Parts: sequence; structure tokens; C-alpha cells
Amino acid sequence: MYVSKEYTYELSDKLIIKLAPTGMIPTKNDTPYVPITPSEIVSDVSKAYKLGVSIVHVHARDEQGRPTHKKEYFEKIFLGIKKKCPDIIICATTSGRVTPQVEHRSEVLYLNPEMASLTVGSMNFPQYPSVNSPETIRTLATLMRNKGIIPELEIFEAGFINTAKYLARKGNLKNPLHFNARAES
Repeated sequence: MYVSKEYTYELSDKLIIKLAPTGMIPTKNDTPYVPITPSEIVSDVSKAYKLGVSIVHVHARDEQGRPTHKKEYFEKIFLGIKKKCPDIIICATTSGRVTPQVEHRSEVLYLNPEMASLTVGSMNFPQYPSVNSPETIRTLATLMRNKGIIPELEIFEAGFINTAKYLARKGNLKNPLHFNARAES
């Protein structure tokens, strides 16, 4: 039981731990420990899974270590993860930081991950902007809904919450909504 001045509540026995082993930014030059290849990513996810990780947020890299949207890179990672961690939930990125075209960002959805990220607004990062037009957001949300993929709503600033609630009211997203609050540099 947790007790504070304002609240008293029971803590659940269940804990969900999500791992994002790679992300879009770190390179081997930044740290030799960042997993870049499919085998490195699968190995790190497998180790974390044995420690209790239940969801993995997957980004893929090409042969040069650059972020990629291409389905074939994700497929190698997904197959390796599911072989070693059969009941882990895979959450695929649909980030627009590197490839803004919705047809590229949606490629990974045809692999039918259980979840996929959906950034519900635009923002600037130090390296480049992430542009997410209302049409792109609706297109990705509709495709996820039609394929039974749960959107992981990327909340980089408070206004994104209102956008997500609006999309739910309009039927583009189904409740309950899964929010992921983020702070990146």
C-alpha cells in the first residue's frame, strides 16, 4: 500500500517494463554498447526479457548503422525477437524524423506488430524536425486500427494529449489510449 498526504492506493503486482534498445540517435561512435545490427538488437532484447522486460520498442538500422524504415530490416529483428522471446510485445516505430513519407513510415505495419508508435504532432529536434501532419497522423492511425495494432501515442509536449483525445472522439483512435510521455534531446 502506498500512502501520501493526497492518496492511498494499492500497488498492483503487475509491472510492465518497456525497453527501447536502439532509438534513432545513438551510434557506435557515441557508445560501443548501442545495438545496431539485428543480431545485436535481438541479443540485448533477449537478455532484458530474461530480466522482466515485456514490451520492446524497435527501431531498425541499415548496414551503415543509419535509421531505416525498410520492412526487411524490421522483419529480421522481429523474427529473432519472437524466436527468443515468444510472448514479448513488439512495438514498432513509425517515426518521421528521417523518412517523412507516410508510405515509408507505414511499411513496418505490414509485419503486424502488436503495437506501433504514433507521434500525434510535429516538433523540432536538434538534428532535424519531425513533421507529422494531421493527414499523416490520421492515415497511420487508421492503418493501425484496421490491422489491430495498438498505437503507442508519443507525447513530446502537452498539446499532443489534446490531439490524441480529439482523434479518439473522431474515431481515428480507439479507447483506451496508450500514452508514452517522452523527453528527448
